[in-house]
Amino acid sequence: RGDIMIWIVFLAFTIFSFAYSQTLDELINLALKNNPQLKKLEKELSIIKEKSEAAKKLPNPSFSLSYSGGINVSMRQYIPWYEKLELSKDIEKQNYKSQFYIYELEKNKLIRQVKEVSYRIKIYKDKIELLENYQNDVKNLINSKKDSYEVNKLKILYTELQLEKLNYQREIESLLSYLKEIVNYEIQDVEVNEINFIKDLNIETILKEAERQSPILKSLEEALKRDRLAYKLAKEIYYPDVSLGLTYKSKERLQDAFSVGFNLNLNFPFWRTLSQEQIVLERKLFVIAQEEQKIQTLNSLKTQLTTFYNEYKYNLQKLNLLLNTKEIYEEDFKNTYKKFYSGETDFQTFLTSFNSRKKFDYDILDSKLNASISAMKIEELIYTSF
Repeated sequence: RGDIMIWIVFLAFTIFSFAYSQTLDELINLALKNNPQLKKLEKELSIIKEKSEAAKKLPNPSFSLSYSGGINVSMRQYIPWYEKLELSKDIEKQNYKSQFYIYELEKNKLIRQVKEVSYRIKIYKDKIELLENYQNDVKNLINSKKDSYEVNKLKILYTELQLEKLNYQREIESLLSYLKEIVNYEIQDVEVNEINFIKDLNIETILKEAERQSPILKSLEEALKRDRLAYKLAKEIYYPDVSLGLTYKSKERLQDAFSVGFNLNLNFPFWRTLSQEQIVLERKLFVIAQEEQKIQTLNSLKTQLTTFYNEYKYNLQKLNLLLNTKEIYEEDFKNTYKKFYSGETDFQTFLTSFNSRKKFDYDILDSKLNASISAMKIEELIYTSF
């Protein structure tokens, strides 16, 4: 009965772990669905879209009720110049488009964060696997050696490897906690089979794509169109507006009780007030400032992308060099290991070769991770979903 209970507990634990282990694609989909910041932006976008649809409607009519020798009821409807309504509607539409690209950028950032954290977890797991292999090598040497000095040194090395494993396990737990936070979902583990990234990036293509479709620039472009429309609307304070009114006054004869009024409001340029002029000039200055900001943002974006590309290129070149010499490093360590095992060389020589091999293996993993992170940062800044 005891064995059966152990198997039941083991099976339940396995099912539980499997149920909460997510693939990278599943995590990205969960993050896009559950992330609080993204959901907040989606709600804000929905409200902005409603505002753009409501902007073409007429202002609310005004009502008044008074009593002076009888009941007086009046209703008045203000009707702006048609082009003013169209401009107000277009301004809200452009504002929606500008905010939508901000939303796209936030999505890109979230996807990059999920992938980067997942890839780091993958690398740390790979390092733990390497450490276990190193420990097996050291354990074999401990069992074969007779000299107490060498055995003690090997035991210290084994313990150091164990401590390093514990450190990486702690880092994995910390990264999983952060992943839970940004995905807003209970995660037991993440499955990443391989670190994938684009391996043929070109700086000319990157900069060209950035100018064409970077969410940052697209948002500024739409905001600039919005502000130009707002400047145009500000100048149209001189266009005529219409007010329609209907008044009821209680009188003996019903046909005398109602009256209809029509008002045409005209504002001529030579009647401009100081406050009206200030509004127009402020809008004009704002458009000029936005145009300059777009140029500055483009230059800053190019600098960022160039920096990320240089990091990507360096790590990719480093990775290729390491992979090309991997067999040489492995062969060198095998020879040193055999010599130390047979007593042909001392512990210090073995330790130097051992540390060199460990650093070499770590450099391969770190170069792959760093190249992928740089590539993801580039993708984050230049791509939109349509």
